[in-house]
Amino acid sequence: MPIKINLGCGKRKIRNFINIDRNKNVRPDIIADLNFLPIKFGKIDYVYSEEVLEHIEDLENLMRELYMILKPKGKMRHIVPHFTSISAHIGNHVHTFSTRGFVFCDHSEPESNFQSGVKYKIKARIVFNKCLKPFEFLANLHHFFWEQYIRFPNAESIIFEFEKTI
Repeated sequence: MPIKINLGCGKRKIRNFINIDRNKNVRPDIIADLNFLPIKFGKIDYVYSEEVLEHIEDLENLMRELYMILKPKGKMRHIVPHFTSISAHIGNHVHTFSTRGFVFCDHSEPESNFQSGVKYKIKARIVFNKCLKPFEFLANLHHFFWEQYIRFPNAESIIFEFEKTI
């Protein structure tokens, strides 16, 4: 059976996942700081998080930790607010994201940070709220062009899909 974890689960616990959070009051399966995951290397098949990564101070370190705990070809899905979303600018957020937010660990990017030692295949999809769904297709045709020059209407979030490369 695949081992799947839900990082920073809060009150959104997922069945058949190991739910991890630092807040013991939400009763996670594992109480842990996401900067130091108490999981053996190479054991996890799938990692999920929603509205968590924007709170992490050392994102590069977390991506390195996740790389180490994932099995070869392990996958991750992280949902974060898009930088044009008003929710991206809430006071306790440390990061805002564009579709290039993880260029430092994208195996296909010449600008990736070779010193981090992590390489993922990464796909990003911009998501709009229900009223603005027709714009989603246009924004996802060419992320860079939409984010750099248009930015209207405001997107809601980005869904990042990762696959560990070796």
